[in-house]
Amino acid sequence: MAPDREIPSLSESQIEQIERRLRRVFWGSFGLSFLIVVLLIILIPRWDLLPGPFRVAFQAILLWSLLVTAYGFHSQTRVSESMKAILKQKTFIDEVTGVFNYRYLDLRLAEESERTRRHGGLTALLYLDLDGFKDVNDQFGHQVGNVVLEQLAGTMSQRVRSCDVLGRIGGDEFLVILPQTDRREAYILAERLREAVENYALEVEDGHVVDFIRVSIGVAAYPVNGETMDNIVTAADNAVYESKAQGGNRVSMADEFITSDVGAGRIVDSVRGEPETDAEPG
Repeated sequence: MAPDREIPSLSESQIEQIERRLRRVFWGSFGLSFLIVVLLIILIPRWDLLPGPFRVAFQAILLWSLLVTAYGFHSQTRVSESMKAILKQKTFIDEVTGVFNYRYLDLRLAEESERTRRHGGLTALLYLDLDGFKDVNDQFGHQVGNVVLEQLAGTMSQRVRSCDVLGRIGGDEFLVILPQTDRREAYILAERLREAVENYALEVEDGHVVDFIRVSIGVAAYPVNGETMDNIVTAADNAVYESKAQGGNRVSMADEFITSDVGAGRIVDSVRGEPETDAEPG
Protein backbone atom coordinates (compact mmCIF):
# COMPACT_ATOMS: atom_id res chain seq x y z
CA MET A 1 0.00 0.00 0.00
CA ALA A 2 1.35 3.36 -0.99
CA PRO A 3 0.23 6.62 0.60
CA ASP A 4 -2.29 8.84 -1.15
CA ARG A 5 -0.07 11.44 -2.74
CA GLU A 6 -2.99 13.42 -4.23
CA ILE A 7 -4.44 14.58 -0.89
CA PRO A 8 -4.30 17.44 -0.34
CA SER A 9 -3.57 19.08 -3.70
CA LEU A 10 -2.74 22.49 -2.19
CA SER A 11 0.50 23.24 -0.43
CA GLU A 12 0.62 23.92 3.28
CA SER A 13 1.38 27.63 2.75
CA GLN A 14 -1.54 28.00 0.33
CA ILE A 15 -3.96 26.42 2.78
CA GLU A 16 -2.64 28.65 5.57
CA GLN A 17 -3.33 31.73 3.42
CA ILE A 18 -6.84 30.53 2.59
CA GLU A 19 -7.47 29.78 6.25
CA ARG A 20 -6.43 33.31 7.26
CA ARG A 21 -8.70 34.86 4.62
CA LEU A 22 -11.65 32.74 5.65
CA ARG A 23 -11.04 33.64 9.26
CA ARG A 24 -11.23 37.33 8.36
CA VAL A 25 -14.43 36.75 6.37
CA PHE A 26 -15.96 34.82 9.24
CA TRP A 27 -15.20 37.36 11.93
CA GLY A 28 -16.14 40.26 9.66
CA SER A 29 -19.52 38.76 8.81
CA PHE A 30 -20.02 37.69 12.41
CA GLY A 31 -19.35 41.25 13.59
CA LEU A 32 -21.75 42.64 11.00
CA SER A 33 -24.43 40.15 12.03
CA PHE A 34 -23.94 41.08 15.67
CA LEU A 35 -24.32 44.79 14.94
CA ILE A 36 -27.45 44.16 12.86
CA VAL A 37 -29.00 42.05 15.63
CA VAL A 38 -28.24 44.78 18.19
CA LEU A 39 -29.78 47.37 15.88
CA LEU A 40 -32.78 45.11 15.36
CA ILE A 41 -33.32 44.83 19.11
CA ILE A 42 -33.21 48.62 19.35
CA LEU A 43 -35.66 49.04 16.48
CA ILE A 44 -38.17 46.36 17.51
CA PRO A 45 -40.31 48.76 19.58
CA ARG A 46 -40.61 51.05 16.51
CA TRP A 47 -40.63 48.31 13.86
CA ASP A 48 -44.18 48.97 12.65
CA LEU A 49 -43.41 52.66 12.27
CA LEU A 50 -40.47 52.07 9.94
CA PRO A 51 -40.93 52.36 6.14
CA GLY A 52 -41.66 49.08 4.37
CA PRO A 53 -38.67 49.24 1.99
CA PHE A 54 -36.35 49.87 4.96
CA ARG A 55 -37.68 46.81 6.80
CA VAL A 56 -37.28 44.60 3.72
CA ALA A 57 -33.73 45.83 3.10
CA PHE A 58 -32.85 45.44 6.77
CA GLN A 59 -34.08 41.82 6.82
CA ALA A 60 -32.24 41.05 3.58
CA ILE A 61 -28.97 42.43 4.98
CA LEU A 62 -29.43 40.41 8.17
CA LEU A 63 -30.11 37.21 6.21
CA TRP A 64 -27.10 37.84 3.95
CA SER A 65 -24.75 38.42 6.87
CA LEU A 66 -25.97 35.27 8.62
CA LEU A 67 -25.44 33.21 5.47
CA VAL A 68 -21.92 34.62 4.99
CA THR A 69 -21.13 33.86 8.63
CA ALA A 70 -22.37 30.28 8.27
CA TYR A 71 -20.42 29.82 5.01
CA GLY A 72 -17.27 31.26 6.55
CA PHE A 73 -17.54 28.95 9.54
CA HIS A 74 -18.17 25.89 7.35
CA SER A 75 -15.33 26.73 4.95
CA GLN A 76 -12.91 27.44 7.78
CA THR A 77 -13.75 24.07 9.32
CA ARG A 78 -13.06 22.27 6.03
CA VAL A 79 -9.77 24.08 5.54
CA SER A 80 -8.75 23.24 9.09
CA GLU A 81 -9.47 19.59 8.37
CA SER A 82 -7.34 19.80 5.22
CA MET A 83 -4.52 21.31 7.26
CA LYS A 84 -4.76 18.47 9.76
CA ALA A 85 -4.64 15.99 6.87
CA ILE A 86 -1.44 17.63 5.61
CA LEU A 87 0.20 17.51 9.02
CA LYS A 88 -0.83 13.88 9.50
CA GLN A 89 0.43 12.99 6.05
CA LYS A 90 3.76 14.70 6.69
CA THR A 91 4.09 12.79 9.94
CA PHE A 92 3.95 9.44 8.15
CA ILE A 93 5.31 10.21 4.66
CA ASP A 94 8.97 10.21 3.66
CA GLU A 95 9.73 13.55 2.00
CA VAL A 96 12.24 12.19 -0.52
CA THR A 97 10.41 9.12 -1.84
CA GLY A 98 6.75 9.79 -1.08
CA VAL A 99 6.29 6.34 0.51
CA PHE A 100 5.68 5.75 4.21
CA ASN A 101 8.43 6.63 6.67
CA TYR A 102 9.87 4.86 9.70
CA ARG A 103 7.18 6.29 12.02
CA TYR A 104 4.38 4.64 10.09
CA LEU A 105 6.34 1.43 9.68
CA ASP A 106 6.85 1.29 13.43
CA LEU A 107 3.10 1.63 14.03
CA ARG A 108 2.19 -0.99 11.45
CA LEU A 109 4.76 -3.44 12.81
CA ALA A 110 3.09 -3.18 16.22
CA GLU A 111 -0.39 -3.54 14.70
CA GLU A 112 0.51 -6.59 12.61
CA SER A 113 2.27 -8.21 15.54
CA GLU A 114 -0.84 -7.85 17.70
CA ARG A 115 -3.15 -9.03 14.90
CA THR A 116 -1.02 -12.11 14.24
CA ARG A 117 -0.89 -12.99 17.94
CA ARG A 118 -4.67 -12.76 18.22
CA HIS A 119 -5.81 -14.34 14.97
CA GLY A 120 -2.88 -16.48 13.89
CA GLY A 121 -1.34 -16.70 10.47
CA LEU A 122 1.95 -15.18 9.36
CA THR A 123 3.25 -11.69 8.73
CA ALA A 124 6.22 -11.55 6.38
CA LEU A 125 8.80 -8.78 6.06
CA LEU A 126 11.08 -7.79 3.22
CA TYR A 127 14.17 -5.81 4.15
CA LEU A 128 15.64 -4.08 1.06
CA ASP A 129 19.08 -2.51 0.84
CA LEU A 130 20.09 -0.97 -2.50
CA ASP A 131 23.39 -2.09 -4.03
CA GLY A 132 25.62 0.49 -5.71
CA PHE A 133 23.67 3.53 -4.58
CA LYS A 134 26.81 5.17 -3.19
CA ASP A 135 28.12 5.47 -6.74
CA VAL A 136 25.07 7.52 -7.73
CA ASN A 137 25.71 10.09 -5.02
CA ASP A 138 29.45 10.11 -5.68
CA GLN A 139 29.16 10.51 -9.46
CA PHE A 140 26.06 12.62 -9.89
CA GLY A 141 25.31 14.19 -6.51
CA HIS A 142 22.56 13.84 -3.92
CA GLN A 143 19.96 15.57 -6.06
CA VAL A 144 20.15 12.83 -8.69
CA GLY A 145 20.35 10.31 -5.85
CA ASN A 146 17.06 11.57 -4.46
CA VAL A 147 15.46 11.31 -7.91
CA VAL A 148 16.63 7.71 -8.15
CA LEU A 149 15.22 6.94 -4.71
CA GLU A 150 11.88 8.53 -5.56
CA GLN A 151 11.56 6.69 -8.87
CA LEU A 152 12.63 3.36 -7.41
CA ALA A 153 10.13 3.79 -4.57
CA GLY A 154 7.42 4.47 -7.14
CA THR A 155 8.44 1.43 -9.16
CA MET A 156 8.33 -0.80 -6.10
CA SER A 157 4.98 0.67 -5.02
CA GLN A 158 3.51 -0.55 -8.30
CA ARG A 159 4.76 -4.10 -7.63
CA VAL A 160 3.44 -4.58 -4.10
CA ARG A 161 -0.14 -5.55 -3.32
CA SER A 162 -2.71 -3.07 -2.05
CA CYS A 163 -2.61 -4.71 1.39
CA ASP A 164 1.18 -4.46 1.65
CA VAL A 165 3.00 -1.56 3.29
CA LEU A 166 6.12 -0.16 1.63
CA GLY A 167 8.20 2.34 3.54
CA ARG A 168 11.64 3.85 3.68
CA ILE A 169 13.60 3.21 6.84
CA GLY A 170 16.29 5.72 5.93
CA GLY A 171 19.20 6.11 3.55
CA ASP A 172 18.79 3.52 0.79
CA GLU A 173 16.96 0.96 2.93
CA PHE A 174 13.29 0.04 2.62
CA LEU A 175 10.93 -2.28 4.43
CA VAL A 176 7.83 -4.03 3.10
CA ILE A 177 5.26 -5.42 5.56
CA LEU A 178 3.23 -8.29 4.08
CA PRO A 179 0.14 -9.13 6.18
CA GLN A 180 -1.15 -12.71 6.09
CA THR A 181 1.71 -13.83 3.86
CA ASP A 182 3.86 -16.92 4.18
CA ARG A 183 7.57 -17.12 3.37
CA ARG A 184 7.06 -18.63 -0.10
CA GLU A 185 4.70 -15.86 -1.18
CA ALA A 186 7.05 -13.27 0.31
CA TYR A 187 9.97 -14.72 -1.64
CA ILE A 188 8.02 -14.46 -4.90
CA LEU A 189 7.21 -10.80 -4.24
CA ALA A 190 10.83 -10.14 -3.26
CA GLU A 191 12.03 -11.55 -6.57
CA ARG A 192 9.52 -9.32 -8.36
CA LEU A 193 10.94 -6.27 -6.60
CA ARG A 194 14.51 -7.36 -7.25
CA GLU A 195 13.83 -7.68 -10.97
CA ALA A 196 12.11 -4.28 -11.05
CA VAL A 197 15.16 -2.61 -9.51
CA GLU A 198 17.50 -4.53 -11.80
CA ASN A 199 15.63 -3.21 -14.86
CA TYR A 200 15.60 0.39 -13.64
CA ALA A 201 17.45 3.02 -15.69
CA LEU A 202 17.66 6.82 -15.51
CA GLU A 203 19.28 9.04 -18.12
CA VAL A 204 21.27 11.89 -16.61
CA GLU A 205 23.45 14.68 -18.01
CA ASP A 206 26.14 14.11 -20.64
CA GLY A 207 24.54 10.91 -21.86
CA HIS A 208 25.22 8.99 -18.66
CA VAL A 209 22.71 6.38 -17.57
CA VAL A 210 22.08 5.15 -14.04
CA ASP A 211 21.36 1.51 -14.77
CA PHE A 212 23.63 -0.18 -12.28
CA ILE A 213 21.45 -0.06 -9.15
CA ARG A 214 20.61 -3.44 -7.70
CA VAL A 215 19.01 -4.54 -4.44
CA SER A 216 19.74 -7.11 -1.76
CA ILE A 217 16.62 -8.40 -0.01
CA GLY A 218 16.12 -10.35 3.19
CA VAL A 219 12.90 -12.25 3.87
CA ALA A 220 11.61 -13.23 7.32
CA ALA A 221 8.22 -14.03 8.80
CA TYR A 222 6.55 -13.65 12.17
CA PRO A 223 6.46 -15.80 14.24
CA VAL A 224 8.60 -18.29 12.26
CA ASN A 225 11.86 -16.36 12.65
CA GLY A 226 11.47 -14.77 16.07
CA GLU A 227 9.44 -14.19 19.19
CA THR A 228 8.73 -10.53 18.51
CA MET A 229 8.34 -8.34 15.46
CA ASP A 230 11.59 -6.62 16.43
CA ASN A 231 13.28 -10.02 16.13
CA ILE A 232 11.75 -10.52 12.69
CA VAL A 233 13.15 -7.23 11.45
CA THR A 234 16.53 -8.29 12.81
CA ALA A 235 16.28 -11.66 11.06
CA ALA A 236 15.35 -10.00 7.76
CA ASP A 237 18.26 -7.59 8.11
CA ASN A 238 20.63 -10.46 8.81
CA ALA A 239 19.37 -12.12 5.63
CA VAL A 240 20.23 -8.94 3.73
CA TYR A 241 23.83 -9.32 4.90
CA GLU A 242 23.80 -12.83 3.46
CA SER A 243 22.67 -11.43 0.11
CA LYS A 244 25.41 -8.79 0.25
CA ALA A 245 28.04 -11.41 1.12
CA GLN A 246 27.07 -13.39 -1.99
CA GLY A 247 27.54 -10.41 -4.27
CA GLY A 248 24.20 -8.64 -3.89
CA ASN A 249 21.27 -8.49 -6.28
CA ARG A 250 19.67 -11.53 -4.69
CA VAL A 251 16.98 -12.57 -2.22
CA SER A 252 17.92 -14.48 0.92
CA MET A 253 15.55 -16.24 3.32
CA ALA A 254 16.15 -15.93 7.04
CA ASP A 255 16.87 -19.37 8.51
CA GLU A 256 17.23 -18.40 12.16
CA PHE A 257 14.90 -18.01 15.14
CA ILE A 258 15.71 -15.02 17.33
CA THR A 259 14.55 -14.85 20.92
CA SER A 260 13.36 -11.59 22.41
CA ASP A 261 16.51 -11.08 24.47
CA VAL A 262 18.94 -11.51 21.55
CA GLY A 263 19.33 -8.50 19.32
CA ALA A 264 15.84 -7.26 20.14
CA GLY A 265 15.28 -3.65 19.23
CA ARG A 266 18.55 -3.23 17.37
CA ILE A 267 16.98 -2.77 13.96
CA VAL A 268 13.73 -1.27 15.21
CA ASP A 269 15.79 1.38 16.98
CA SER A 270 17.22 2.30 13.59
CA VAL A 271 13.69 2.33 12.19
CA ARG A 272 12.68 4.73 14.91
CA GLY A 273 15.77 6.87 14.43
CA GLU A 274 15.50 10.02 12.33
CA PRO A 275 16.46 9.19 8.73
CA GLU A 276 18.61 11.49 6.66
CA THR A 277 16.93 13.61 4.01
CA ASP A 278 19.65 12.69 1.54
CA ALA A 279 20.34 9.01 1.29
CA GLU A 280 23.55 7.59 2.63
CA PRO A 281 25.01 4.46 1.05
CA GLY A 282 24.05 1.12 2.50
